[in-house]
Amino acid sequence: MSGRDEVPEEPGSDLGKGMAADNHPSDFEETNGASDRAGSFSNRLQNAIKDHVAGRVAGLHGVQVNRRAPEISSVYFTELLAALLEPDPRYMRLMIERLENDNAPLLAICDTLVMPISAALGKMWEEDSQSFVNISVATARLQTLVNKLSYARQNFVSTEQRHRIFLARMKGDSHTLGLSMLAACFRERGWDVDGGPDEEISDRVVARILKGNYEMFGLSINIDSQLGEVEPIIRKVVEMRNRSTARLKIAVGGPIVAERMDQFLEMGADLVTNNARDAVFGAQELIA
Repeated sequence: MSGRDEVPEEPGSDLGKGMAADNHPSDFEETNGASDRAGSFSNRLQNAIKDHVAGRVAGLHGVQVNRRAPEISSVYFTELLAALLEPDPRYMRLMIERLENDNAPLLAICDTLVMPISAALGKMWEEDSQSFVNISVATARLQTLVNKLSYARQNFVSTEQRHRIFLARMKGDSHTLGLSMLAACFRERGWDVDGGPDEEISDRVVARILKGNYEMFGLSINIDSQLGEVEPIIRKVVEMRNRSTARLKIAVGGPIVAERMDQFLEMGADLVTNNARDAVFGAQELIA
């Protein structure tokens, strides 16, 4: 096919099945060397899929959430999932262009596409209905979608009007997609976002947060995190905040918070949620 304007035929319902790594070696830079690091990446991928599944609100600490983001047509779900698994990368480019042109809010994209599709990919992985390469390529494409939409949707407001948030994660590699999506959602709402999926929590990071005049600190807790690891971090931030003039509020999120909401609140968290939409609107309510 020679022109970008030519539109490929609609992908079938069995798209992507049986795709081999050497059939499309130039389709994605993300797959280069995948076989060499398949062992470690396989574990990371499984954890990422388990971590980033659409969830209900774990609970908010005295915060009323205003859900204003519209939903996206369910047709997008089927078409995007097919494009993620289709060997021909043109389908994915078309889907990205459609989402960019539709100007759907990132929160709606997160709630109705990214997180549910992560769950669908996780089910395919568990049922062995797709190969490791298929799932790894689909996950990389989903990350690319988030990155491109994030860049396109940044809400550029004056420095004086921006709220500031620092995002960090507990140890582990399985926060990348969800934390990238969360950062993108905050940026779309006009927040100045520092940290992110590459920022692992440490004493250095805690000191930086307290010195940085941030209004929110968001900590991502993965499925393998232990309460004994999380509690000292939250309590240290609370203690240092109380000894300073910082207005910092603390938010924690992740797949395990729903079952331990009261414990995280008792540690000193101001906001507990495993949902990007409620994280954004909850943060806005806290600093209002």
